[in-house]
Amino acid sequence: MKEIWYKLKEIHEGSEDIREQKKSLLMAIYESFKMEPHENIDKMCCRLHDIVKDLKGLGKEYSLGEKNRKILNALAKEWEPKSIAIEESKNLNSMPIESLINSLTSFELKLKY
Repeated sequence: MKEIWYKLKEIHEGSEDIREQKKSLLMAIYESFKMEPHENIDKMCCRLHDIVKDLKGLGKEYSLGEKNRKILNALAKEWEPKSIAIEESKNLNSMPIESLINSLTSFELKLKY
């Protein structure tokens, strides 16, 4: 019975080599992640969330602080003043991502108007 389970798992998830290749590719995508031109905060964070979720499924997890820093470092140049202000005033290791996104969304509205 165990053999059948392991075979089904390999068929569904791929072999260990395939999983490692997927993980390496997703880690490269995570490392080079940047905000796209004309992309809003919600879309950018959803893209990042999907990458992080897929990596978690492959056994690679990032801390809260790492994810918060990734979001701030991925922002476009016009976000630099806000990014610096958040980094200096908040503890990114304990700041909920939702709070960071809310702060950035508020700033996004100011940039538009």
